[in-house]
Amino acid sequence: MKTPLMQKSVEQPQSDKKRSGNAFLTFFCWLISFGIWGIIGYLTVYVYILHYGKVKFIEIQPLFITLGILYFFYLILEFFSPTSRYLIHKRSNEGIKQKMQKIFLTRPEITFYAECYHYEERTYTVKDDEGHEETRTETVKVVTHKESEHFNYCSVRDVSGLLNLKCDKAQVKRKCYIKLELTEEVNFADAISIADYERQKERFKDRNRSYDTHMDFSETKKLPGITHHNLIKFGEYDPCTVNCFWYCIFTLFTLGQLYKWHVSSFCVFQTYKIRKIMSTRYNLRSGEMEKKYRLFNPQINLITLKINYEPVDYTFYEPSSTLSLPTEAELELAKKYNAQVPKYEVYDNNCGDIYRCGTVKDNPDFHVYDNEPESSLLPDGPINSNAINTQGNIPSYIPPSQNFNTSPGYNSTDQGYNSSDQGYNSASQGGGIYPQDNNNQGGNLPNAGGVY
Repeated sequence: MKTPLMQKSVEQPQSDKKRSGNAFLTFFCWLISFGIWGIIGYLTVYVYILHYGKVKFIEIQPLFITLGILYFFYLILEFFSPTSRYLIHKRSNEGIKQKMQKIFLTRPEITFYAECYHYEERTYTVKDDEGHEETRTETVKVVTHKESEHFNYCSVRDVSGLLNLKCDKAQVKRKCYIKLELTEEVNFADAISIADYERQKERFKDRNRSYDTHMDFSETKKLPGITHHNLIKFGEYDPCTVNCFWYCIFTLFTLGQLYKWHVSSFCVFQTYKIRKIMSTRYNLRSGEMEKKYRLFNPQINLITLKINYEPVDYTFYEPSSTLSLPTEAELELAKKYNAQVPKYEVYDNNCGDIYRCGTVKDNPDFHVYDNEPESSLLPDGPINSNAINTQGNIPSYIPPSQNFNTSPGYNSTDQGYNSSDQGYNSASQGGGIYPQDNNNQGGNLPNAGGVY
């Protein structure tokens, strides 16, 4: 008989870039705070106590101007700091479950932007203080055309895996909250989708280049509605000072940094990455895709509660949409993008750390690639000749051709390991958090959607 296992959270350090950024921001906030305190102390002690009535206002006016500038920047830094966002998005266990369900269902957006312009020399006349006229010439940028376009895809699936909230660690350390920082990653499910993405992007560029002499191109990949900073409350105890009201009071009195220490004393920190994959040709809700990605289905694990989300909560496919399966020639041309299709993996019992079972591994350099032939992955439902229009105002999808552009494809920019504490607890019968049998070793309990 297996002995029950108590759940154990695994600390995952932040990336060096993020740690250095946080340290610099904290140092800068402390520096401004000390500057404000120093000026206030000088004005109070030296001017109004030791030399009251002897110092003229004109002499100390620069100090008041400097104090005002420092206080202005201080308020901006404090009210837009992560702590303020954590307090704004304070949630209970039930609240975070509903929020995560909404995020798992959210479809990512890739948007292309183009701005066309040219430069003109403009001459104008100015007068100096003595009334003399002077002719000046300057070069100005004249924007003549702007356009945006959404990338069209027919199906999307969430492959974030297990979110194992560190409730056990928080209880041991007598904490009340979990600071959950969410990040997002948007990838493609197959090489043909990357080829379609590259072709649509290049057609968008070519269409806009003719409008003017110069063109600036940019694109954004985002997950609408995601809140990156979430403060999760669990248990009965809820300190009365951990809220936006007290944060504003302390901040207005230039004690924001001390208040952050106070809030942090009640919290443990955790990160979780939302992973989305999209496809332009295949239904990611089909049986073949479910078999391929079932280990990566979104889940949340609390101390006594395990939630497996139903497919409707993390996949999208419009039955009325139309798909065009890639031809053999298109698949052959798309092979050059195989190296840019990440192959996600999860920790299992053989990884040496059973507490991470069900956690999705990061593969920042994509050294492991998914080179499975896609021709065998047929979508469910009828197959037609066009692709879905994923947004109401998106132009119709352009049917695929064999003229692929050779621009480099999409690759993830988040190369830091950032899937901390998404571990998996595997307690056997007779105790522990929830039971697990031999058929449940991949982070997916039977009866998906149920609560354990």
